[in-house]
Amino acid sequence: MSALKIIYILGSLILCSYWASKAKNKWFVAAILFWLYSLPILEDPRYIISLPFAGIDLQPSRILFLFLSACLFVFIIRARLEGKSLLAYKVSRIQLYEFWLVVFISIMILVMVLNLNDLGARTVIVSTIKLLTFLILYLFSRECVSQQDFHILTMAIVTFAALSALVGIYQFFGDPNFFRLGASRPAFGSYIRGNGFFTSEYDQGLFLTMALLIGLLTLQNKWSKYLIAGLLPFGVFLSMHRASWVILLIVSGILLVKDFRKINVWVFSAAISIIIGLFIFLNLPLRTNYAGSFLDLLVSQRVEDNTLGVRGNLNEFALGMIQKYPLGIGDYSSSTYIQETYNFSIPLVEGSPLIVHNGFLSAGVLYGIAGMIAFTLFMITTLIHYMKRNILATNIGLMIFLTLMCFLIINMTNDLSFFGDRINLFIGFLLGSVLSLNPFVRNTDQVSAQQPNERVLQQTNP
Repeated sequence: MSALKIIYILGSLILCSYWASKAKNKWFVAAILFWLYSLPILEDPRYIISLPFAGIDLQPSRILFLFLSACLFVFIIRARLEGKSLLAYKVSRIQLYEFWLVVFISIMILVMVLNLNDLGARTVIVSTIKLLTFLILYLFSRECVSQQDFHILTMAIVTFAALSALVGIYQFFGDPNFFRLGASRPAFGSYIRGNGFFTSEYDQGLFLTMALLIGLLTLQNKWSKYLIAGLLPFGVFLSMHRASWVILLIVSGILLVKDFRKINVWVFSAAISIIIGLFIFLNLPLRTNYAGSFLDLLVSQRVEDNTLGVRGNLNEFALGMIQKYPLGIGDYSSSTYIQETYNFSIPLVEGSPLIVHNGFLSAGVLYGIAGMIAFTLFMITTLIHYMKRNILATNIGLMIFLTLMCFLIINMTNDLSFFGDRINLFIGFLLGSVLSLNPFVRNTDQVSAQQPNERVLQQTNP
């Protein structure tokens, strides 16, 4: 293990221990911090903790599942011993979007079980555990996150995002294999996309954008905001993922319009300086033998790269699959999918056929018409819930609404419909946390009584 990774591990342990010691629900905050900060190490194939006798690897999300499952078991036993109802939740009312969430996950598991012979028991079990991890994490998030805990986790998330952005920058301009966990996809010329601490460039772009929203809308320290606004967009840009660029521009535009009257001369000056610096940098000659500038190659080989034809074919293929297999095929590892992609001449990438690059259509291919409807209704009802005026008028309400908009847009060009992946787990944590904080959102007097650095739910000016 390299010295830098040892430094990362030691630094993470110190930071996470400090943050957890300040939390109200220390056990839950510590679990989230461990899960988040262990991803760059324990998801590296060289450092995965294996249990040969059980035939499993202890990846971060799996460790989180085991820990939260044990906590849930203890919670049930204690409730029984104390004679309390298991339905006595802090947020007792079941929201409509939660109903569709449970329906969608139930359909996913059912379809995989129905395709057990094709997928194999291991695939079904692993995928089911990932989905149950999402449900348990969401359940505890909606019950155990206080204002104090959310403020601490916000600082942890933003710090992790800043580190991931710095790693992505170094991967792009320096060593492409530095902290590299997943695919090494070319950007243009000799440049490789910056994944940061993530396995793909679209995960990096989406996470950094969500962290930008969380930081700008919940943290009060202006210098922290300047750092976030200057560093994270650069990390998104170097992911070289065009959908992430579009998402970043949309949410940044909304934030600028919302706080236009609060923008001071220093923010304006910093933005102008960044623009001028980027203009000069992008027009410098490349380090390669290419005669033009960085900007020339960026535009000609990345911005103007036309993938609409491939995406159109994939969408056409997906619609045909939904008609042919209305109950779904369960997973992209299905022999049915491999055979159908061969018949339809879908291109291969590293020996495997391309997956459908649309979350809604992918849900239809994998989990059938019922799964696609449930996923769509979950998205619609969630957005409607957080569009309510009393929620959207708060910073945290605007944050979760814009986060959901990011998730909606990314699913139009990529497939993030499987809720067991780590980006989806992160979104599940945010959804549950906001619902846990819902009483504070409605009680503006309680919010205003907090110290300035704890006012994560402060009301915006009308």
